[in-house]
Amino acid sequence: TKNWDDVAKTEWLATGNEFAILSTVPADVKDQKEYESGGTKIGEVPRQCLVSYSGGGDIPTYQSPADATAMHLQKPLLSHAWSGAMSFAKCHFEESVPYDSFAPYVMGAEQFTRFARLWTRGYDVYTPTKNIVFHDYEPNPDGHNLKEWLKPRRNRFKKESLQRFRTFLQIGDGDRSEKAQANLGIYGLGKRRTLAQLNDFVGIDLSTHKG
Repeated sequence: TKNWDDVAKTEWLATGNEFAILSTVPADVKDQKEYESGGTKIGEVPRQCLVSYSGGGDIPTYQSPADATAMHLQKPLLSHAWSGAMSFAKCHFEESVPYDSFAPYVMGAEQFTRFARLWTRGYDVYTPTKNIVFHDYEPNPDGHNLKEWLKPRRNRFKKESLQRFRTFLQIGDGDRSEKAQANLGIYGLGKRRTLAQLNDFVGIDLSTHKG
């Protein structure tokens, strides 16, 4: 989007929330003109609403591309989804809730788990009123894909990452011990909001995989 940085700052300020994060899964770049002036989708912004389960059926994930659409928003709308494809906030967000480099090869699953970490630390995610960036969803033109990277070890790394998520979400066979939770440090849940409050806000039950 033209002047995307000014647009993002204006949208962020409209939340009136120091701990606001603008985030949504971007629209397809091939449809960009349809979302701009004169297009058939002007005023529409993709929005993630549905929470499903992967990683063996117990890891919450969002749909991508988005499963819903926000229409003609007057101000950014509170959301229960965070997308790694578009995220804009003050820099203290990245300091307080850094990307977990100990959990590789879990694209998709990492997005709900980071939402859980940021939300329990007092941050709020908002769907912006307009599309700030767009994403190219076409296959890699050189034919390569994620499954080729470190093939012999990829599955082991992914399994360990998912187990790490189970531990801090306290689901499945994750380690619920006080020591395990403490060892996660800044990569675990925050203390401003509880896991039970997260369940209520998102409208799911992590322990039964419902919602």
